[in-house]
Amino acid sequence: EERLKEEEMKVVDNAKDHLDIVAELEERIAAAECDRDGVCRKLEDLKEEHRFALSAVNAELTEAKTDVDAARKALEEERRSFYHRDASYAEQVRSLEEQLKEGKEQVAKFKEHTAAAESKHDRLRVELEEAHR
Repeated sequence: EERLKEEEMKVVDNAKDHLDIVAELEERIAAAECDRDGVCRKLEDLKEEHRFALSAVNAELTEAKTDVDAARKALEEERRSFYHRDASYAEQVRSLEEQLKEGKEQVAKFKEHTAAAESKHDRLRVELEEAHR
C-alpha cells in the first residue's frame, strides 16, 4: 500500500509538473499572441500610413500632370503664335522690300527725268544766250 501511495505521489508530482509546464506554455502562448496582436496593429497602422502617403503622392502626381498638360498647351499656343507672328513679319518684310524696290525704280525714273530736264534746260539756256548775241 505504501508503494501505491509513493506511485500515486509520483503521479501527482508529475501531474503538477505537467500542469506547471502547461501553465508556463499557456503564459508563453498568451504572451506570443499579445505580441502578435501588437505586431498586427503596428502592421495595420503602417499599412494605413502607406495608404495615406500613396494617396498624397497620387494627388501630387495628378496635380503635376495637370500642370504639365497646361504648360504643354501654353507652349503649343505660344509656338503657334510665334509661327503666326513670324509668317506675318515675313510678309511685312516682303511687302516692304517690294515697296523699297518700287521706290528705287521711281527714284531712278525721277533721276532720268531730272537729267533730261537739266539737259533740256542747258540746251535752252545755250539757245537763249546765242539768241541774245
